[in-house]
Amino acid sequence: MIKKINPSLLVNPILVYILVWGLILFLCSLKLTSQLIDIPDVGLIMILMGFITMILAYLISAGLVNNRVRNFIVNNEYLRNCAKILLKIWVFGSLLDIIYSGGLPLAWILIGDYSKNYTDFGIPSLHGVLNACFLQAVSIYFYLWCIDKRGGDLRLLLILLFWPILMLGRGIFLSAVIQMCAIYLMLNKVRFSNFIKLLCMAGFLVFLFGLLGDIRNTPNPFDYLLDNQSREIFDGLPSGFLWVYIYITSGINNIFYNIDIISPSFYPNYSLSNLIPSSIKMILHLDPRNDALIFADDNLNISTNYSGFFSDFGPIGAVFCIYIIQQIAVYLYIKTKSGKVQFILAYSVMFQVLIFSGFYDMFLLLPTLMQLFIAYIIGNNISKKSYKNSV
Repeated sequence: MIKKINPSLLVNPILVYILVWGLILFLCSLKLTSQLIDIPDVGLIMILMGFITMILAYLISAGLVNNRVRNFIVNNEYLRNCAKILLKIWVFGSLLDIIYSGGLPLAWILIGDYSKNYTDFGIPSLHGVLNACFLQAVSIYFYLWCIDKRGGDLRLLLILLFWPILMLGRGIFLSAVIQMCAIYLMLNKVRFSNFIKLLCMAGFLVFLFGLLGDIRNTPNPFDYLLDNQSREIFDGLPSGFLWVYIYITSGINNIFYNIDIISPSFYPNYSLSNLIPSSIKMILHLDPRNDALIFADDNLNISTNYSGFFSDFGPIGAVFCIYIIQQIAVYLYIKTKSGKVQFILAYSVMFQVLIFSGFYDMFLLLPTLMQLFIAYIIGNNISKKSYKNSV
C-alpha cells in the first residue's frame, strides 16, 4: 500500500545545499593549500544568493505541489523485473566496453600497463548510458531491499558495488552510495545510532576515495601545494583527506580566480556543452570542456555546477540558472512525500546533483538526465500496470 512518507531532515534539499556550500566556503577560508585565494566579495554574494534561491524554490514548490495519495497497491516484482532489464543492458554493454578498451583499468594497473588509464575505458557515449542503467538498477534494488529486506537483493548490491572499483571509477562508486543513502533517508527516520553509522561510512568513503586515487596515480600528487604547517596536518591523516580537501575547495576557487577575468558571451556555449555526446565531440573535434575558466593551478581542472553558467552568463546569470536546477530538485523532493517510487528514484538522482554541486555540473550530464528519464518511464508504466486502485 502506497502512503505518504516523511523523509529525514538530512535529505531536505535546503539543508543539503546549504551544508555542502557552507562546508566548501569554510574549507576555502582555511587556505590549507597554496593555490587557494582569498574569497572575493562578488563570489561570496553569488554563493549566498544560491542559499536564498534554494529557500525560494522550496517555498514555491511547497505551495503549489499536490501530494494527494490514492490507495494503490504496488507490485514490487515489476520493479525487480525493471532492475533485471537494466542489469541485462548494463552487462551486455559492459562486455562491449571491456572488449573495446582491451580490459579493465584495475587489471591494467595490476599488470603494470601504464599506457592506458581509467579515462580510456569504455565506448564513448555508450559508457555514459551504461552508467545510468547501472546506477538506476542499484537504486531500485536498494529501494526493494529497504521495503522487503530480501537477502538476495543485498548480496547482489554488494557484488554490483565492486564494478566501480574494477574500473577505478570513484565518481560512479560515490554516485551509487549517495543515491542509496538518499533512498534510505527518504524511507527511514534516522536515529542517533544510525547517524553515527552514516558518519563512519563517510569516513570510510574518504579513505577509499584516497586509496583509489593513490592506485590511479602516485601517492599524494598534491604534496607540492602544502606548506610546512599544512603538511603536518595532512601527514597525520589518511591520504584521502588531502584528496577530498583538494576536490572540495578547488572547484569554487577556480570560479573565484576568474571573477575579474571572465567575459560572458550571454550565449549557452559552455552551459549546454555536456549535452553533446562525447562521441560526437570527438568526431566534430569540439572542445570537450564545459567552461572557459583559467585554472588557479593547471593540475586542478575541477569545476562546480556554477562553472558553465558563470562562463556564459556571469555571476548574476549563473545564480538564475542554478535556481532552475534547485527548483527541479525541490519539486521532486516534495513529490517523494507521496510515496511513489518514481519520485523517490528521481530525487535520489537530484540529491546526488546537490551533493556534487561543488565539484561539477551533474545535472546537465547525459547519464544524469538518462537516469531521470528511466525513473519517469518506470513510474509511467507503474501507473498503468503495477498500481491497482483499491478504492
